Amino acid sequence: IILSLAAEGEGLPFHLECEELFISSNRSEIHAEGGVVASFEGSRLKADRLDLVKGDEGWRLEARGSIDLQSADRFSLVGEAVTADLVERDGEVRTRRMEASLFHGQSRFTNSIEEEETIYFRGERGAVTFDEEGGVRLLEAERAELTTCACSPLPLHRQPYTISADRILLYPEKLLVAFGLTAYVAGVPAFWLPLYVRPLEETLASPLFPAIGKSYIHGWFVKWSIPFFMSENLYG
Repeated sequence: IILSLAAEGEGLPFHLECEELFISSNRSEIHAEGGVVASFEGSRLKADRLDLVKGDEGWRLEARGSIDLQSADRFSLVGEAVTADLVERDGEVRTRRMEASLFHGQSRFTNSIEEEETIYFRGERGAVTFDEEGGVRLLEAERAELTTCACSPLPLHRQPYTISADRILLYPEKLLVAFGLTAYVAGVPAFWLPLYVRPLEETLASPLFPAIGKSYIHGWFVKWSIPFFMSENLYG
């Protein structure tokens, strides 16, 4: 039997569907199994199992097995396990932070010339921090790969171009930062950089390759910008 719980009217501000459901008498714990579908704040989460525990600051969510998360039309994620901190505001549930393991997904953003682009990513571990409106503020990933070109059904690292990094920070529509970056062309390693910084909404120079030229005063030269990153508001 598939149960559908319209939880808004039951003191639980989200919609939940599953095959097996347990709710504690004080409604502070929810455990659902089998074809779980949870909907809240414009997001839809599917999983094999879902556990929710209410604390002093909100709900703690843990989901496992066949994770499929869709957040509006700008962010999606598939993985093995997800945990999240949820807070209630004005009768609505807001996701504050979410962590995932063995995941892949995509995020859409608008670049500096007002064009829509999609970043495709995968990683071993990661976290998503959301803003007050429920949008993605920061995507963090460890041992991750990403590209803006999913041009074939081949694995991510064999796309026309891909970057792999020990750690990646993505501020949608603002900034991409990668530590220990290896760039791949058609699956072949091309070069390595200790740090890469790419603004997504500005025209700050951040070339991957050095500039080679000849000056009347200095003769032949090689120039390469050295990026730095301190925070999302202090970089160059």
